[in-house]
Amino acid sequence: MVNIMKSITIYDIAKEAGVSPATVSRILTGSTTVSEEKRQKVQKLIEKYDFRPNAMARGLTVSSSKTIGMLVPDAQNPYYNSVFASCCNAAYEKGYSMLLLNTFSDPAREKEALAKLIEQRVDAVIISGGRCDLAEQGPLSEETLRLISNRCRVVITSYSNYPEFAGICIDHRGCLDLAVDHLISLGHRDIGFVYAGPEYIGTKWKLDRLKEKLESYGLPFRKEWMIESRTYAHRGGRSAAHTIAELDQRPTAVIALNDVLAAGLLQGFHEVRIDVPGEISVIGFDNAYLTDITSPSITSVGYDYDAFGAMVVDYAVGEHAQDQGINLLIPGELVCRDSTDVARRA
Repeated sequence: MVNIMKSITIYDIAKEAGVSPATVSRILTGSTTVSEEKRQKVQKLIEKYDFRPNAMARGLTVSSSKTIGMLVPDAQNPYYNSVFASCCNAAYEKGYSMLLLNTFSDPAREKEALAKLIEQRVDAVIISGGRCDLAEQGPLSEETLRLISNRCRVVITSYSNYPEFAGICIDHRGCLDLAVDHLISLGHRDIGFVYAGPEYIGTKWKLDRLKEKLESYGLPFRKEWMIESRTYAHRGGRSAAHTIAELDQRPTAVIALNDVLAAGLLQGFHEVRIDVPGEISVIGFDNAYLTDITSPSITSVGYDYDAFGAMVVDYAVGEHAQDQGINLLIPGELVCRDSTDVARRA
């Protein structure tokens, strides 16, 4: 007889019922391959002990853990917050739970995190940011990615160079077009750009597209207006604002790679007494929650995060297994707020 003072396990139920743990598991998951006699015997014990198997125990006996792991390089970044939340909602609707691991943009931590997810027997891994976003993948990245692809499904929220995985990627070029066209419509002809991580594909695509776009309008692509930040964080935008303030000729509008940098620009311009949008307009990307709480509020190019998350999870759970090597682009949408206005050049 089972000692009810200890934690009941699937093995205890199986032993008392005289069946295998796999049989108990099949009964718990509603399998029809178990005889009615065994089903009733096990069910009575489950009810007797009010047995509730934990996820780890189920993972030992069933092929699916109903869990999806997700890696991000910066869990504090509002963009990754939004992507993770949308994936959680989509996963929940399909009966899955999500695990989030923060790699801090550290390759060693990224590799360790992937190993931990494999140990947890996740059904899929979503990789958002980090080395998968590099414009040129190194051999270590390729080796690691292919290793985990043999253990579970993998989806990248960037452009995928691998036939093994789907890439669900922001349309960085199209989003940049929306930002520039908006500024041009307001009469801006002198446009700067504050960015970080030129080695990453999203930054590279935006930077290259900005040059093409300005040239198509017959406008200058001035290197002194293209300011590289050492960080994606708020302080990077603040520092860039001080740099712009010292220029002999300033741009009338500045595009920031993300909304966090844009918020830093607002603070920096306030500190040097440059009015936004009176003297300089500011526009960001991601349409994160902070765009509505800054002063002025930030014009931003955002995305349908719910659709984004649903698409990523669909591929993660294998609903499009035949298209694993596909790359899909998520379009952007311009949201106008108070940080952009008509150009006023003295």
